[in-house]
Amino acid sequence: MIYNTNKIRGDSMKKKFKKPSLRMKTIIVLVLIVYLVASISIVISYNIYANTMDKHYKNLASNIASTAASLMDAEAIEHYYDTLQADDAYYGMLNSLYKIKKNNDLEYLYIQKIVPGENGEEDKTVYIMDADEVDSDRCSEASHLGDEYPLSEGVNAEDLENGIPAFISETEEYGWLASVGKPIIDKDGNVVALVGVDISMNDVMQDRHDFLLIVCLAVILATLAAIVVSIIVITKAIVSPINKLAKATSSFITDKSDDSKKNSAISKLNIHTGDEIQMLSESIKTMEKDINNYITNLTSMTAEKERISTELNVATQIQEDMLPRIFPAFPSRGEFDIHATMNPAKEVGGDFYDFFLIDDDHLAMVIADVSGKGVPAALFMVIAKTLIKNHAQTGASPAKAFERTNAQLCEGNEAGLFVTAWMGVLEISTGNLKYVNAGHNPPLIKRDGKYEYLKGRHGFILAGMEDMHYRESSIDLAPGDVLFLYTDGVTEATNLDNELYGEDRLKNILNCQSASSSSELLKAVKQDVDLFVGEADQFDDITMLGLCYIGNDGKSANHTFTVSQENTPEVLAFTEKFLRDSGCPDGVISQFCIAADEIYSNIAKYSGATTAELYCLMKGKTVTMIFFDDGTPYNPLNNPDPDVTLSAEERKIGGLGIYTVKKMMDSVTYLFDNNKNILTLTKSI
Repeated sequence: MIYNTNKIRGDSMKKKFKKPSLRMKTIIVLVLIVYLVASISIVISYNIYANTMDKHYKNLASNIASTAASLMDAEAIEHYYDTLQADDAYYGMLNSLYKIKKNNDLEYLYIQKIVPGENGEEDKTVYIMDADEVDSDRCSEASHLGDEYPLSEGVNAEDLENGIPAFISETEEYGWLASVGKPIIDKDGNVVALVGVDISMNDVMQDRHDFLLIVCLAVILATLAAIVVSIIVITKAIVSPINKLAKATSSFITDKSDDSKKNSAISKLNIHTGDEIQMLSESIKTMEKDINNYITNLTSMTAEKERISTELNVATQIQEDMLPRIFPAFPSRGEFDIHATMNPAKEVGGDFYDFFLIDDDHLAMVIADVSGKGVPAALFMVIAKTLIKNHAQTGASPAKAFERTNAQLCEGNEAGLFVTAWMGVLEISTGNLKYVNAGHNPPLIKRDGKYEYLKGRHGFILAGMEDMHYRESSIDLAPGDVLFLYTDGVTEATNLDNELYGEDRLKNILNCQSASSSSELLKAVKQDVDLFVGEADQFDDITMLGLCYIGNDGKSANHTFTVSQENTPEVLAFTEKFLRDSGCPDGVISQFCIAADEIYSNIAKYSGATTAELYCLMKGKTVTMIFFDDGTPYNPLNNPDPDVTLSAEERKIGGLGIYTVKKMMDSVTYLFDNNKNILTLTKSI
């Protein structure tokens, strides 16, 4: 076995440079995983910190607001709202608010009255006091007693009776604030006003950013450390062992083709990780042993298969050599035209045909089918064929030849094979045909231009039972009769729809043929069978034999031409050779050559045909020449004969050639059949 190691190494190098290594893939995956985990950790840590701080400042603002609300005098606040006049007690309360604001580092601390709108007016807030009034730095920004402001959009007075829940907000004017509003309640439980508290969270937000930065740096450092440690661990535990496996397996073919290396790289693997990689390593070692054993067995099987194939080819050749394959089989005998073909379903087949001259006046024909296929059937075929021919050549009648063959085939036939066979002996001089049938398909005979199945007595198969007797049938063939023999591989040919070709289709295709020779007849049948079967596999051997009986003094020949004006010399040469070999006078040869030139030239110029066939028959003192072509239907005999009494200048152009042919021949007939123009010329000499 030869390995192309250069190509394999080249392909490996291409893959190495085109795709990232396992180590690189591992690093990429680790980075992505750690990055994802780190990002999630940062987000979670930041959210926890932010939520904790927000909750703390909300609670702080709420507690301060509650404390401030509890220190305020509800009745006094109501009085100040009604009078809008400040007194010493007012400034005392304002100073208390200021201390609360200063001690708790508040951004804003104020008391405001929520006033529902009347007569369609909008709700509003009225400031009672603002701790900024005593803050010298921000006094100008403070709201004073009686200052009115509209409520924020979407907020109404009824919503604020229970205060404003703590919330975090951010604006361009005030920045980040934790805000809350707590109600001041009088002794009757009525809400008099709200204490508003705003705690600046700008520093807190900066702390958030600082915290986020610290967390990011810490996570990045931890991530880098985790990646480095993971790469080292994974490389040692996974990547390196896998690379060893990859390197060993990639060198498998190289080691296999290098005779100097007794042990391959796989057999030298020594991986002890204690996990699935070690199991994989051991499995690859086992697989290498199995592959080596498989290669050894495959090499042996391949050699054996090649030996068997060679022997089968020899057997096929021997079988083909045993069958008559040189055609025409009897060139010197013009009384008959015989042709046969066999297409085995396997390398060798069980079908066979045979034909041979028993003497100068008797022609034997045999066609048979051995049960089964392949070599056993082929061996049995050789025996059956030899026995039938041997007995027939001793002068035994067809029936006696079958009886003796059957007796010998039954001896020691432990395999249980049998043969269906048909045999006929033609007396060439009279046309009398004696035949016997041992369970075979009935042949077809063409008489009076029509094929019919030949009736006769059927006997039992050969090698089926001892002491069998066979009865002969007889028929007289007339010149022009055709005999068609076949095996069941023809009628039982099956297409993809499991439909059989059948006897009716065989009979129809034969009746549609106008082939003038047995070879063309068999070719047409085989083409029709192939067309029917299509892409389905050949199920059985296909064997056919055709005999055209011409008669005792007959001689025939045919030739097919590709229609072209350039082939005219070939047509004339064929015509002259046949007539000269048949012993025709020079004058007759000259007339037929003139006719052949005229007819073929018309076919080449005007018919549009692609193929033409010329059939010549010498029967007694009569010569028949038939032209077949697949051109446009046209009967030249329908044209009126030219008036030869007129001068050449006065006659119409055309028609003189076919007129000359009719004058030289005894008869000229035309027929269009099976999509072919058929022009027949006959002349007695």
